Amino acid sequence: VAIVASHRFVKKEVSFVHFDERTLPIFANLSDGIIILQDELIQYSNSAFSRMTGYVENLIKGKSFLDFLHEEDQHFIRNYFNQNDELENFVPGLFEIRFDHRNQINVIYAEVHFDVLSYKGIPSIIAVVKELQTGNWSFNEAASEEDNNQNETQRRTALEAYMNHDIRTSLNGILGFADILREELKDQKDKSNYIYADKIYSGGKRLITLLDQESDFQKIEANTDLLQIKEILLVPLLDEVVSLLQSTANKKNVKIISSSIIKSPVFADENRLFEALNNIIGNAIERSEKNSISVQAMHIKGKPKVQIVIKDSGQVLSEEKLNAITQGDTEKSFSLDDAPEPTLFRMAISKRLISFMNGDFEISSSSAEGTKVVITLPAVEVSKSEITVQDTIFFASSSELMFLSQRQPKILIVEDDESSRKMLEITLHKVSRLTLADNGEDALRKIEEKEENNDSFHLILMDIGLPGGWDGVKLRAEIIRRWNHYRNIPFIAQTAFALKSDRDKITEAGFTDYLSKPIDRKFLIKTIYNQLKNI
Repeated sequence: VAIVASHRFVKKEVSFVHFDERTLPIFANLSDGIIILQDELIQYSNSAFSRMTGYVENLIKGKSFLDFLHEEDQHFIRNYFNQNDELENFVPGLFEIRFDHRNQINVIYAEVHFDVLSYKGIPSIIAVVKELQTGNWSFNEAASEEDNNQNETQRRTALEAYMNHDIRTSLNGILGFADILREELKDQKDKSNYIYADKIYSGGKRLITLLDQESDFQKIEANTDLLQIKEILLVPLLDEVVSLLQSTANKKNVKIISSSIIKSPVFADENRLFEALNNIIGNAIERSEKNSISVQAMHIKGKPKVQIVIKDSGQVLSEEKLNAITQGDTEKSFSLDDAPEPTLFRMAISKRLISFMNGDFEISSSSAEGTKVVITLPAVEVSKSEITVQDTIFFASSSELMFLSQRQPKILIVEDDESSRKMLEITLHKVSRLTLADNGEDALRKIEEKEENNDSFHLILMDIGLPGGWDGVKLRAEIIRRWNHYRNIPFIAQTAFALKSDRDKITEAGFTDYLSKPIDRKFLIKTIYNQLKNI
């Protein structure tokens, strides 16, 4: 059912307020989006509009305002502009309309007020864009305090999503090339360069989780379906946490003693468990000086559960601090922090993350025994572990690489980011016949060239957020419209937007699989193999 854009007009005497580059800074930090139009083309937009829509400034300036609107709402604004083509007689208007986000998945509901001003001496239209709660189409003259808080939350969420997208895109290239360096250096006699590349890769791999720790936590708290709970191997995860924290421990002359005998996987979200363990062990290091920290993992006899025990002999935590942590009170724990880093705050988050994963978290602290944290997680029954462990180890096997190398499938990659495109090329060029495109038009040309030679691609891997008039969803639909047999070709989406809701919408759009940036190269190979193993 189409939602019809609503509007009202406010008649008033037109008077041009003058603006130029010197006066624009007053718009820069406003929470509402500001756009200045001349002949329907955008001459200026502030950062708030970028946060709402996901487009950076250079992708907005010079483009038609209508291009950013939801297709069903464009004709209302087009008619309004046509009726007000003489700005001297301009009638200000207030509309409730929708904008399409750059990811082509989210839709932004907004109240937009149009008026006139003089920009650089030229009569122009100014649009003030106020984001609304989804589906809240009303003309309340005075928003309640609750509405204001909701709008502020939406703006903050939009900013986080925008930053997360750009960071993931950059990390995609960094991690891809770090992984390539590891492959190139692994057989050299001098292992030092390989170790450096491996640390870059390992550190970057976890940076995504640590960057948005609090915001991700808030999203999970609101919707625990965002957790990806599955069987994971605990010992390699613990080893990775200890390895990454080892240099910090060395600087404080703190020794980490780790010993674990775990035969079966645990049920947890791998990234969130890593985050919790990193916080807890990091907190122990922060409070210790020339002491030791022990990390042990063991089965609970007679139960399908595993316990992780972390002990340190550092500074004792007060009863007030212990209560803040055990209650998961992030606000109180933050105010009680007296360490250089907000370690208690992260401990409180860790406690709640563990509980979200159906685990238990206990902490005690005394001068006699030091501080002890006990985490209990559900685990696979030991008798079943021999079957399960092989399934949980994720790697691109030699048989998968051999299959692709022998078949040499024809793959089209559509990716506008140069680093990401190069990483994909290096990863796949030996196991496939690759064709590269950097935008939608280029991709259509490459497919047309194939068709002219009675040929076609076996698989298309495309970025969802493409520049210009195309995006992954629209491009796939256009390819199938022009060449119907591509309806049976696997389309794999790659994107920096990684929420479960994004993945569901991409699947609904007809994509056969989904890769979240930064892309794991082994995961990439396995995903392509799974799509092509029956060709």
